[in-house]
Amino acid sequence: MFIEKHSGFTSAYGFMLGLMIIALLILIAGKRWLLHGSHQDNVVLSQASKIITCAIRHGCRMRCATPEYQLQHRRKTVGWSQGMIDELIRGLRCCRVLLSFVMFYVSFDQMQNNLISQAGQMNTHGTPNDLLPALNQVGCILMGPIIQLGLYPLLHRHRIYIGPITRIALGFGFVALSMLYATFVQHAVYTSLPCESDPRDCSSLTTGNSGPNVWIQAPIYFLISTGEVFALVTGLEYAYYHSPSGMKVIVQAINLLIAGVGSAVALSLTAVAHDPNLVIFYGSLAGAMGATTVIVWLLFHKYDKVEKLASKSATLMQPPGDVESGTRQSMREEPECANPYTEVSSPSMPTGSSVTLVAHQPVEGTEMKRLRSISDATLVHEVPKDVPLNV
Repeated sequence: MFIEKHSGFTSAYGFMLGLMIIALLILIAGKRWLLHGSHQDNVVLSQASKIITCAIRHGCRMRCATPEYQLQHRRKTVGWSQGMIDELIRGLRCCRVLLSFVMFYVSFDQMQNNLISQAGQMNTHGTPNDLLPALNQVGCILMGPIIQLGLYPLLHRHRIYIGPITRIALGFGFVALSMLYATFVQHAVYTSLPCESDPRDCSSLTTGNSGPNVWIQAPIYFLISTGEVFALVTGLEYAYYHSPSGMKVIVQAINLLIAGVGSAVALSLTAVAHDPNLVIFYGSLAGAMGATTVIVWLLFHKYDKVEKLASKSATLMQPPGDVESGTRQSMREEPECANPYTEVSSPSMPTGSSVTLVAHQPVEGTEMKRLRSISDATLVHEVPKDVPLNV
């Protein structure tokens, strides 16, 4: 940005081209040390696209895309299995949380256009007006460790656990505050310029040395950075963690699609994002983000309870031993039990998953069976072959 300001666009773009060439050469030279994945994800993506297309043709009903349905009603043999459809359904359900990020990306994209224009109407003191968005990266570098390594462990020591939906709602709240703060900054710009009566002429009257100091914009970018750490990281982690292993690439593709939709919406708003409407524009974005925060909390906050119940189930079904070190106690340290299994129930758990058999000690003839918690996370525990499971 300083190169563009003092030497022109040719030098700035040439410098960036040189950096990209160096990065490309480093990538090619270090190819031997990189891990090369298989092409299985490409097959999964192709099959998932065909399943979704087939379901859309049948009124958006996934059951109509099953091999049995297609063979029975269409006399057609498809190249996917019922298990593939089940995994796709689970993956799509996990992406419901990501749909709420459309307004997040609309507000996030203001850093690349309208906030730069806003800085151009302020007193820059020789600072390029497009330098301020770099504070977003600085904010992420600072706030990431503070939240991940400082805030969360501090809350955990006080037995306060913030669920993923709560973290996403907090992130949306910070982004809403950033747009609200941008509203007040824009109002300060309008009231300090000589063209307040006709703000559309500000571009011809301002020279970068009038209006409020450009650095009062800094809190906007730090608020957005905090929102990214809380919301964006948590949203991707939540959807990626809860989606089946074969659907990870689908989750990433849907996330990019939602980001593209948000950018398209932001682009469509350029028709109204101009003087003298910018105060109303930023205020509307703040209101929309606030409404999104409330809606996300009301629709999905129950998932936090599911996460807590799943954690309790995992703790109850964990083999006895030292939890901190992950080692099993010796047989002499284990209490003697007439019945090697105990029924553990929780009144807060849904019907049908209230009783779980927990082994106190290994029993001859045991095998590994999968127990599914209510969050659809797979838990593995040793149970006898001949003991039925009530899950």
